[in-house]
Amino acid sequence: LRSNFVCTPFTQPSNYLTMASPRPQRRDDDFDFAAYQREVGTETASNQKVLFYAMAFYTVSIPVYLFHTVRDLPVFSHAPLYAITTAIAVAALAYGYENIQSKRFARLIRTRGDNISAKGADSKQNAANYVKNKRAALAELTQRETTAFSIFFNNAIFFGVIVLLAFVFLRTYHPYVGYFVSTTTAAGVAAFISTGKI
Repeated sequence: LRSNFVCTPFTQPSNYLTMASPRPQRRDDDFDFAAYQREVGTETASNQKVLFYAMAFYTVSIPVYLFHTVRDLPVFSHAPLYAITTAIAVAALAYGYENIQSKRFARLIRTRGDNISAKGADSKQNAANYVKNKRAALAELTQRETTAFSIFFNNAIFFGVIVLLAFVFLRTYHPYVGYFVSTTTAAGVAAFISTGKI
């Protein structure tokens, strides 16, 4: 006997395959990393360069005083040497400051940015201003922390290399050679280390 039962394959609804998974809706209190990094990055770059170069000049002027007083290397008679060495060291050290600060800043902002929301706002109208103020406060705090860390980190490397080269390895050389080699090498080492993962 032939059965009237027909086994048909299971077919999905026509809109099953074409229906895409719903994309998560972005809430107003979500943290926009891209916009935040553009806003803060531009402000940081414009404000920090002057500070970094000023701090680098102050730091590099300390070896000038040390070699003038300890190694008896006159300033006026060796002004071209001091000027060229200072220019090279300031550029390299400021580069190291900027690298370390920007890397630490981006890392901390990503970590702390997850906690920014508009949950504490009084109303929806004040939510945008509330989040903006919290972002500004977070950016200022993080900027100060990373700037201080960058200056301390690079200066520690700079002065450590200066002491080792000038007063240990190159102490028997002429102060002219000792100052140029130790200062430029110390600034170069700090700049080179800043390009790595810190």
